[in-house]
Amino acid sequence: MKIMRQRWLRGWRLSLIWTLMLSAVCLAAGNAGAEQATTDKATATEQATGGKDDGTCRNDYSQCFKERLPIQEMRATAYTAAFAKRFGLEPPAPGTEPGNGLEALEIKVERREGRTDDPYCMKLSLYLDSRLPIKLSENGPSGSQRIVLNSYHFFGNSFKERRFEKWPEEDKHHMVALESKYNMKAFLASMDYEPHKKGALDSITYDEYHTELLPGLTYIRLTLFVEPILGKPYTDVGVFLQRTTDTDYRQRITIYPGEFLKFRLPDHILTKMKEWRAMMKPVNAAIRKEWREQREQATKKQQPVNP
Repeated sequence: MKIMRQRWLRGWRLSLIWTLMLSAVCLAAGNAGAEQATTDKATATEQATGGKDDGTCRNDYSQCFKERLPIQEMRATAYTAAFAKRFGLEPPAPGTEPGNGLEALEIKVERREGRTDDPYCMKLSLYLDSRLPIKLSENGPSGSQRIVLNSYHFFGNSFKERRFEKWPEEDKHHMVALESKYNMKAFLASMDYEPHKKGALDSITYDEYHTELLPGLTYIRLTLFVEPILGKPYTDVGVFLQRTTDTDYRQRITIYPGEFLKFRLPDHILTKMKEWRAMMKPVNAAIRKEWREQREQATKKQQPVNP
């Protein structure tokens, strides 16, 4: 009886040891599997987005991108003393106030959504006296150019996939007319610009506007890329916005400066824009090269192998 009891105890102990060993093996395998799954997810994220998971992805791949520029720090503002008093801001530093009815402006660098020719761009927001005779395509809010041009809608890829040609004529005309509203031209130019005589200018794009965002304030947001004028030694540069004239500048190259309101950029704003342009240009070029190489590799993989 005593011998049987000892054998049972030895068997129970052996069974316990095997159970603990098996649990340890399973736990190790589970950890290894979890690590591999994390690695696989990171790899899939990188392939899907063209960037690495920098901790902001969660379940939204649109946020997965290893920023190449410190865009959180690439923001500068200027405003008048009256604007500061109205909205409870710190008084502006001497010599930094905009003028001619431009109450405030903000310039910042943003990363554009999706794969575009220029992943990084500058957005220039203007807050203007709403009594100024600025030509806008319609009253009220314009919405955003991105709503028209980007693939927010379920038919948003129709242009790329050639389905647009099958649309009803009424829908095609309406979409083209809506898109063309944002092709109004504003200009970044030297303040002394005269066509074919002196100065320089670059065309910039309307992105969004509101004729009266708040009482007495018109809001206009413009998109800038790597405008050549910012790489030139001009120190007196401003934004030109068309007056309410009948001239259509969407297809014109030469402008009549008298038909534009001119808003000089404060010195510290222009300095930042020049600095950021120098930072954006090589980064955009490097990303475009990477995307081009990715497309070429993908095309090679899709090509059939000759037997």
